[in-house]
Amino acid sequence: MKRILIAAVTVLAFAVAIPALAGANLISVEEIGLGRAGTPEPKPMCPGTPCEVLTRSTGFQTQINSTNNFQIRHPGRIAAWSITLAKPTERQVSIFRDSGEESGIKKLGLGPSEGGIEVLEFIKRPKGSKLHYAEKLVSASPIVRLGGYFGKTATFVLENTLAVKPGQIVALTVPTWAPALACQSTVLKHEGNQSFQACSGAGSWSWRSSRSAKQCSQYLASLNQVGIGSVQHYECQYRGARLMYSVSEIHP
Repeated sequence: MKRILIAAVTVLAFAVAIPALAGANLISVEEIGLGRAGTPEPKPMCPGTPCEVLTRSTGFQTQINSTNNFQIRHPGRIAAWSITLAKPTERQVSIFRDSGEESGIKKLGLGPSEGGIEVLEFIKRPKGSKLHYAEKLVSASPIVRLGGYFGKTATFVLENTLAVKPGQIVALTVPTWAPALACQSTVLKHEGNQSFQACSGAGSWSWRSSRSAKQCSQYLASLNQVGIGSVQHYECQYRGARLMYSVSEIHP
């Protein structure tokens, strides 16, 4: 997929000034969320049928192979984030974005595709609590429109960088919808006279969503985490799939 950079003036500062600064003052730029060598090439879920996308939730990758690639290891600041978007068809985009009905199919009316990143911190729950952990929202990037970047990898440079420390998690948040899901492997499924490839739900990839255990399949409910300092449980785990985002951290 093509990679494009957003906000040209800021990008120039990030792409040119940061490497120079790194050499002069021993500042490193670390890419968080990229798969290790040997990781299978992701298979976008769109424009295939079904076209599966992330909707109205916040999610973070818990595993690619055997490690958590999205956990912060060094204190520093998030300077940019990237997202790789599948390329749904115009009809698929219309079904997710618009309201009404088309050819007997009800459109979802989710609005324009949008996304951003959030920094989460694990907090322990009191003894005797049913759940032993929760996630506190520490900071967040601005939400950006994604519709112009389908079929590409876009990098958004942050005007205000986000401070991070070891143990925190960087999550992708989607107030509406985003075609940023990929399968580790697919299987052939049959419905009536139709056959199609679908995510197998198996493999070493997994991610968690900001939904409760009773809401894992309620894809239209607005359950993305909002509000700095808010606490939310991420009870739904989805296997064999990957959220296609990463961040650039600068640190000593």
